[in-house]
Amino acid sequence: MASFFVSCHGPEVWGLSRDEILRSIDRGDYVALGAVDEAALSDALALGPEAPWCLALNFAKAGRVEDSRKLLTLGASRSPEPYRSLCALELIRVGSEEARLSSVEALLAAKRDDAPNSPSVGKLRAALSDDALRSLRLSLLVSLNRFDEAFGPDAAIVAIRSAAYRRSWKEAWEKTRPILLAADSSGTLDPRFFSDRALVSDLGKSALYGAPEQKEIAPLFDRLSKIAPRSSGELRYLLTFYAGRLYGKKSDIALERFTSAAALAPSAPDRDAAIWYALEASMAQGDGLFLETAEKWSASWDDPSYFDDILDSFVVSASQRGAWESIAKLRAALPETVDSELLARLNYIAARSGSISSSAVEASYRAAFSADRASLYYRALAGAALGLEPDSGENLVAGSHVDSKATSERAAPPEDESRAAALRALVSWSLEDRVYGTAERLYPDCPPALARELAAALSRKGRYGDSIRLISLALRLSDATITKEDLSYLYPRPWIAEVSAAASRYGVPEYVLYALIRSESYFQADAVSPAGAQGLTQLMPPTAADMARKAKLDSFDILDPGTNIDLGARYLSELARRLDGDYMAALYAYNAGITNVRAWQKKAAHGGAGELFLEGLPYSETRGYGRKVLAAAVVYGYLYYQKTAGDVVRELF
Repeated sequence: MASFFVSCHGPEVWGLSRDEILRSIDRGDYVALGAVDEAALSDALALGPEAPWCLALNFAKAGRVEDSRKLLTLGASRSPEPYRSLCALELIRVGSEEARLSSVEALLAAKRDDAPNSPSVGKLRAALSDDALRSLRLSLLVSLNRFDEAFGPDAAIVAIRSAAYRRSWKEAWEKTRPILLAADSSGTLDPRFFSDRALVSDLGKSALYGAPEQKEIAPLFDRLSKIAPRSSGELRYLLTFYAGRLYGKKSDIALERFTSAAALAPSAPDRDAAIWYALEASMAQGDGLFLETAEKWSASWDDPSYFDDILDSFVVSASQRGAWESIAKLRAALPETVDSELLARLNYIAARSGSISSSAVEASYRAAFSADRASLYYRALAGAALGLEPDSGENLVAGSHVDSKATSERAAPPEDESRAAALRALVSWSLEDRVYGTAERLYPDCPPALARELAAALSRKGRYGDSIRLISLALRLSDATITKEDLSYLYPRPWIAEVSAAASRYGVPEYVLYALIRSESYFQADAVSPAGAQGLTQLMPPTAADMARKAKLDSFDILDPGTNIDLGARYLSELARRLDGDYMAALYAYNAGITNVRAWQKKAAHGGAGELFLEGLPYSETRGYGRKVLAAAVVYGYLYYQKTAGDVVRELF
């Protein structure tokens, strides 16, 4: 039988040396790799500390799941860190549900003090924490219909919780309603149903999503909250919170309930949740009340990012109505701790819309320019408005100095060596598709020098998207100078001949076409979206067929890079022509359809032109898309086409 063994020439397996195995895997040839039996496992680590993990990942890729799990089990028990934790994480993700459940329960039962608490395992600590494992165990038990083990022996509780877990809300409400009515009638809350937070939440959700008339049920939750013991703050919070949800966001009473819930909240996240719904309820009753509520609560938010979506909803609504002064007032009401891109957005809109005094405009533009270090969209727009160009000392591309030479970085602490070795091992074992995801979990503070090394390997394999993500990850937490090399990885130009030809053929600015491809597919030639868009420029098949017909192509391969780029450029050019040469409107139409864009233009309070039009677009995806493409176009224009930010902004808007 095949086995691993150490020869005088080094370790071998299946009669192959380590280098021969690596070459075989690189070719995608798994035929030579024999079965993983007990004898093989006994010497698996002789190939290197990473071998069980990397071999297991390759076996899983080849569909050999059982062999993969054998190797992962070995690695989870005998490999050094970080491979031990990496193997443990794969064990709970790979294989049948029964096998995964067994691995989860083994991890919960084991004493893992050394692994999840070790600095060398990065974000894996969260993935392997007891809370995460218990959550996964519950999910697997429910999926396997083992409800008693998931929710306990009480049949009534199992019926409610299993229905809620499956989101069978009508069924859950049928089980919940008698319990709530009995409590209301007796004036007491049975601890059997009201002592566990998860169960009380399921009772509330069952009423919210399963009751035919929510507003008729809301007073019932009010009464239950009043009979809850005053010592049980968490229970009173939950009942008051769900009462507010049941009254509906357009109700004055809902706002009162959420305000009460915020005061009762047993934790900071609970308080944020109540405040979020208070903001939603106030927004339904006019800008004034929303602004008042935001000013009252924003300084006490625990997690400001939790409120990004509700604040975005308000800005979109106000933009659609041309209520620019309300946006300026929101900026004044919010503390500096909210999301920096949101601050940049509010400052830019206030300055651009003329809703603030003329003396405050420049300061507001400068605040927008300084705040947006992530999306770069408002930084670019504000920089263009202020006349700041890349060579002025205030760089528009990255928000910090860009040097043509890499700067030295601080020496990595000793623990980083094992994490860096794990990422390099993935490249050696032809697992480039796992590098970024592993870096994010294992090594989120990956130093730029290592990221550049790995990005080069990823780019050679055509994994430009992962290269972009990896460099972004490394730079986000680093104080190192951003180099021209970094920017070339962040904004690459693959398929340059095809892009140049298509841009010239259809009169599309080359930097815009590159920005579109980067935003659409991250240069993944075989990308297919959930909606069915395909290839580098993410064309829907009917659109691609229409463009191919106009190009007089008898047949075409939508995933061929050259063909896809050509058809995408033709489509963008056609949209721009139909929208009077407005390239930003054409980009919105590329994402959301020209019919939608024309309808939005007709409804826009400001005529549907210029930068402010984006702020009121109803689709969040299209707003984000417009920002991404414009920012990328600015960087491509700066890096490769001698364009200033102002040039690009003026050409696209």
